[in-house]
Amino acid sequence: MRIKSTIVASLLLTSCAFADSYIFTGELSGELTDYNNYLKVTNAPSIWASPFKADGAEVATSLPSDTDTICIGDYKYPVGVDDEGNTTYGSTYYGPDVMTISDDFAVKGVQFRYMGNNSYYPTIKIGSAENDVTFSVTGKGTTKINTSIGFLAGSYSNRTMVLQRAEEAVDTNVVVSIATLALCNDKYKIGTVETGAIDVISLGYLALWWTKVNLSTYADKIEVLDGVEMNYEASTVANSWTIIVSDKAFDNGAYVDVMGYFTKLDNQKIAFDFSQTELEEGMVYDLMAIDGTMTGFNKEDVSSDFDFIGLDDVDYSVAWNGNTLQLSTAVPEPAEVAGVFAFVALAFAYIRRRK
Repeated sequence: MRIKSTIVASLLLTSCAFADSYIFTGELSGELTDYNNYLKVTNAPSIWASPFKADGAEVATSLPSDTDTICIGDYKYPVGVDDEGNTTYGSTYYGPDVMTISDDFAVKGVQFRYMGNNSYYPTIKIGSAENDVTFSVTGKGTTKINTSIGFLAGSYSNRTMVLQRAEEAVDTNVVVSIATLALCNDKYKIGTVETGAIDVISLGYLALWWTKVNLSTYADKIEVLDGVEMNYEASTVANSWTIIVSDKAFDNGAYVDVMGYFTKLDNQKIAFDFSQTELEEGMVYDLMAIDGTMTGFNKEDVSSDFDFIGLDDVDYSVAWNGNTLQLSTAVPEPAEVAGVFAFVALAFAYIRRRK
């Protein structure tokens, strides 16, 4: 049995009777670790009711903590009451398009939803040139997926939401640690080729929970403590997960380490993209290990569940070894090796004659 890392083990449910809700306005900057950019609200805004409603809003006097929930996206203020006693709201304010986390930051929940202003893709840049940075979302349900807490995102607006390494975080570590990550519609990137791989993506539960979810991850290590769900029954457009393999992906055991269950529907696919790394000949690579129950996988036909990108010039095979998905690269044939040596010898002889 593998030992869970200290990062994954830290994904404990934090409970407190005095949890608060905040709306991120980006009033002064896009920095999520500056309390001046938040409104503290009296209600518990829901991702299912966008724009977020800033009831009882007041300027925050402290930073949200790991017992609180933050809302990132479009919001509006209450302006009055109608004849039936219902609260009325004013114009919608659009959430900021670029946000930053330059120091360790932990909250219990994140509601991440953008409905209007389709001209931009909301992006959170994580990291610093001076220090390592961990972004943690600690809220986790007690049974499988609880979409009321954790990191819940979606917009139904055909946009892309991005969590990426900050450009300046070249020589420091960036860790994304989320106890429940539930994604609804749209495209998501955690780590980008343009700014570099996240060092560790550490999750409790991962749910591609609604229809038309396209998740892309780029990290040196991916860990899932409790389980993965790609099984929304009414999905008319299949959900997908593209895993961009980094050049450090195989430094520490299986690249994608699922310590719990993994359940998916037949039409939900996972792709490994090798465009950012090089594989050696005659090697066996552990792509994914699943400790718990596997549902919806065809072990006899790997291609029905997985695609492999960027291997056009590689002689390889992929198969399940127990619950570990392994990619094996071929050893060059003796004739091929002899041909290479012959070419080198001829080149050396030609050089000597030239001298």
